Amino acid sequence: MSVVSKDVDLLETLRRCLALRVAISECQSDGDRSVSLASASRPFIDWVQASVQRLTSLNGVIEAQYG
Repeated sequence: MSVVSKDVDLLETLRRCLALRVAISECQSDGDRSVSLASASRPFIDWVQASVQRLTSLNGVIEAQYG
């Protein structure tokens, strides 16, 4: 899951609310910053996505990568 925003404070708040240990990094394409999360547990990812939507009203997509 990735959340992309130019609002670094929003990303920091999201990271704190979900107790994530991931770093906030700058996207190479357009200067936005993002938070990415990887997990082998689909139910966990679904819970995180629902929590993000509930806490921030942000919508996003889940991209599965295999291999």
